[in-house]
Amino acid sequence: MLQLAFDRSTRAVVPTTGSIKSSAREAIKLSLLDNGVAATLSDAEAIVLQLKPKGQTDGDCVLLEKVLETAQYVTLSKRYEAELNAFTSPILTLLGLNDENGANDAKAPVVVDGYLLLFTEGDNEPIESNTFDVTLVPAKYLNSDTTPLALPGPLDWLVAHATRYLPAVTGLTGGGATNLDGFPTVGLSVPVLLETVINDVSSKWLLKAGTDAVDGVGSIRPTDYNASTNAKYWFQIA
Repeated sequence: MLQLAFDRSTRAVVPTTGSIKSSAREAIKLSLLDNGVAATLSDAEAIVLQLKPKGQTDGDCVLLEKVLETAQYVTLSKRYEAELNAFTSPILTLLGLNDENGANDAKAPVVVDGYLLLFTEGDNEPIESNTFDVTLVPAKYLNSDTTPLALPGPLDWLVAHATRYLPAVTGLTGGGATNLDGFPTVGLSVPVLLETVINDVSSKWLLKAGTDAVDGVGSIRPTDYNASTNAKYWFQIA
């Protein structure tokens, strides 16, 4: 179980319990603070956990997860609680469990670097926490683990957390590859920030979750919108 206290004002992370088993269902408990006082996230904020091999700041992540996407806030303990999928191919490789089923639990634990990133809608740069140690512990393979999780590629996370310029877009509505409402949104995790240049005028659009009414100018509903399975819309922020 990974149990952390994250102060978003000082960017300090204190791990109370800093270990994760190589399992598809590993618990994480996160206390969010603001200048030492218990706090909660706004609807415009999201926290991402990333783990990298020790000392490899520019290396590839072995785990990258939006930790509070499905978390429950427990009022009594004043913290968020969720589950992580730490049964990833990079983690198994790092632990030496290269048979991809984790059956060999005789391997030694490995210490990696952990970071928390606090994203806010409209901000291009997230708040990055200090580095903290996380111990990866080999666990026996469980039937529920199935196939090791494939991590998102760099482009997936660039689309999700940075501004992406769309030179092909020359209009807002009408569908297709040349209009903003035709840009595929199924499978995208909000927030997503895009920039368009139409008639030499630049504008930025934020993909938000919701079924809000749209006007086709400052807010646009994508053509793949679905109120049940893909309730998202574009909102102009600049």
